Amino acid sequence: MDARTITHAASAALHGPERKKLKVDGHHFNVKPAQVTEHAGVLTLIGTLSHHIRFRPDDQVSYRVRVRRGRIEEVHVEINRGGLAPLAGPVASAVGAYFGVTIPPEEAEGAFQKLGQATDGRWESAAQALIAGIALCLATNPPRRPRTPARASRPHVRDRRR
Repeated sequence: MDARTITHAASAALHGPERKKLKVDGHHFNVKPAQVTEHAGVLTLIGTLSHHIRFRPDDQVSYRVRVRRGRIEEVHVEINRGGLAPLAGPVASAVGAYFGVTIPPEEAEGAFQKLGQATDGRWESAAQALIAGIALCLATNPPRRPRTPARASRPHVRDRRR
């Protein structure tokens, strides 16, 4: 993964707009704008990546990063798998029941996940590297607070009636 990819991902996450099909280690990711909040000197970034997969639902990766005084304190990653694995369990159980064979849904889903790894490769490490890059950019360049005007100015309205 090169520095330009990290810059594009961090820019999309921290400032928007969404960046589609960023290529990392042969996998494509969509980086959605994240929410940054500050409370008691701790910056919290909550965001989502999607692992772009052709012809089936994308895998969604939710992440939360906490930064205090320029140091990354916590990175939490949760993966919601798309693809066909969630559908495999119920379908395999139904087909097995029709033929009189018991197939536990968990085993069928696991088999489809292994099949997905064989065809899609190990994309989780690429997603984690992308999240680490975004977290590093947040820690080294925290977003500036929006400036509030000293006083609210009234809009200038011209009366065009005669």
